[in-house]
Amino acid sequence: MTESLSSILRAVVNPYMPSALISSEYLEQISATVQHLPAPITTFFGYECRLQESTPRADFLLCVNPNIGRQILAGQDNSLGENLFSVPSWNLIRSFAQEWANPASLFANKILNMWLEFDIDESSSAIPVPSVFFKPENNAIAPGKDYQWLKQALLVLRGQPISKNIMSCLTDCVEALPSQGYAFQVAAMFSRPMNFLRVCLRNIEPLEIPLYLEHVGWKGNQATLKELVNWLSERVNNITLNLDVGDEVLPTIGLECYFHFDTTVYERIESFLDELVEKGLCLPEKRDGLLAYHGLVHQGINAENWPLYLKWESVFYKKDKISVFWRFLHHIKFVLRPEGKIEVKAYLRVNHSWFSLDDLSRVYKRANISWDWNLSSSMPHESLDSLNQQVPT
Repeated sequence: MTESLSSILRAVVNPYMPSALISSEYLEQISATVQHLPAPITTFFGYECRLQESTPRADFLLCVNPNIGRQILAGQDNSLGENLFSVPSWNLIRSFAQEWANPASLFANKILNMWLEFDIDESSSAIPVPSVFFKPENNAIAPGKDYQWLKQALLVLRGQPISKNIMSCLTDCVEALPSQGYAFQVAAMFSRPMNFLRVCLRNIEPLEIPLYLEHVGWKGNQATLKELVNWLSERVNNITLNLDVGDEVLPTIGLECYFHFDTTVYERIESFLDELVEKGLCLPEKRDGLLAYHGLVHQGINAENWPLYLKWESVFYKKDKISVFWRFLHHIKFVLRPEGKIEVKAYLRVNHSWFSLDDLSRVYKRANISWDWNLSSSMPHESLDSLNQQVPT
């Protein structure tokens, strides 16, 4: 029987999550939400935390890798429970994955990965309905490009043709981008009641974002936007613009803020979070939780509860590697509401990787020098052979 993704979360994430960010109750609710999904569906997942809310809750998202994950969603290995498909949205997700895996499809070679995002609340249903994001290859959705493959992808994903008005608005937004701009992700928001697409746009110079939005007919608060963008442009390295596209560009937008990963990144993140606290955009306990979040856990630390499928993989395919899950702040998102209200969210990433013991030792050495990472224990002295012997026979 294939292990559930929920067992992964309980073993390698939940014990190390700062309670100020996500409480044990909400962590368990997230684990229950993804109990229908097999663990190998993803090696990259994360959490969306609201930084101005005192309630330590979060939503959950995962990246479906284009190999095993796509096969799972397409139903090629029968590891998804049939009860999921009592919900129409899951049938659309399966059809999309099947078409994505079909070499003859218009979009088979256009999409690099897809994401499932689950909104978590007390009323979450027994069969969760995720929003679905897909990442086109770079510049596949960009000024002057052909959109036939995109129309087909949205037809399969939504189960109906995209309306002419929405497609026209989306096209106008893409064609208005600077020459180097492109759509980084497109999403069907199944978990939301409104009929719109979300599109994430990259390579717009931050200070050009207000002018771009004016050009595409955005009716939001320009004064607040300009002040926010001016402040962000001096502190972050990249900004991705999130738009909700209906018959027109809807008034709520998002600004995803990224930091380059270099030797100063930790100090810059800490300084940035301190400023958010001063501005009332982040609670002090949420800042402290984010600073305590970074870290990693490896098979030598938690061998008894380590995912069995990864133990087997280490024996047969990765004999010179050790299985590692590492945690890091992915980005911070500013949501600008129509009335000018700003909401701030942090996106926490978890990645699985295979490290040699030398690589892992270097990570520990660098982390201990530059940042107080939560490394869960000191560097293990076990050999890879001794770790591999922990797999039952």
